[in-house]
Amino acid sequence: MISLATAYPNRPNGVMSILSFTINCPDHDTASDLAEALLSQRIVACANIGATVESRYRWNNQIERVDIARPDNRRVRRLGQDD
Repeated sequence: MISLATAYPNRPNGVMSILSFTINCPDHDTASDLAEALLSQRIVACANIGATVESRYRWNNQIERVDIARPDNRRVRRLGQDD
């Protein structure tokens, strides 16, 4: 799975909108190739790959990569849930 996001101006006052979408890929290599292609062509601003998020983004004219562990959902407090 790959989650992608991009931002674009769509209002006269310059306010940006964000478009986020997810694509299921058959394997990590396919998701990685897709992320590189879309980032290189500046079609997306960020690509997150896999269960442990492999985040890729453009920063200072370079494509950066960082691994981010998703939180354990059992430990995340639900909105509206009392402590």
